[in-house]
Amino acid sequence: MSIREILKMMVLSFFMIVTGIVAGIWVIGFFVPGLSYSPVGFGRILLTGLLTACLFIIFYSKTDLTAKKMIRRMAIHSVVLVFTTLSLAFYWGWVSLNTPGMIIAIIAIIIIIYATVAGMFFFRDRRFAEKINEAIKRRRR
Repeated sequence: MSIREILKMMVLSFFMIVTGIVAGIWVIGFFVPGLSYSPVGFGRILLTGLLTACLFIIFYSKTDLTAKKMIRRMAIHSVVLVFTTLSLAFYWGWVSLNTPGMIIAIIAIIIIIYATVAGMFFFRDRRFAEKINEAIKRRRR
C-alpha cells in the first residue's frame, strides 16, 4: 500500500475507532458502578484513537502485498494494537491486573472495533474492485 492509501485509512478509521471506544465505554458503564467520565478521559479516548489509527503504518509497502504478506501484517497489526491499547489502559488506570473482567471487556471492544474497521475497508475495496471490473468489461465490448 502506498503512503497516500495508508493516510486515507488512518483518517477514515480514526473516526470509527473513537466512536467504537465511546460506545464501548458507554456499554461498560452499565456494568461498572461508579464509572465516571471527564474531559481528560475524552482527551485520552481521542489520543487512543489517534495512536491506534497510526498503527496502520504497519501496512505500508512500496510494492503490492501478496495475500500471505497481508495476512501476516494483519496478525502483527492486531497484536500491536491490543498491546498498545492495553498498555494505555493500564497506564491511565482504566484497568488493573486485579480486574480481569475489565481486561476481557477491553479486549472484546478492541476485537469488535477491529472487525468493524476491517469490514468497512473490505466492503469499500470490494465495491471499488467491482467498478474496475465493470469498466474492464465495458472496454472489452
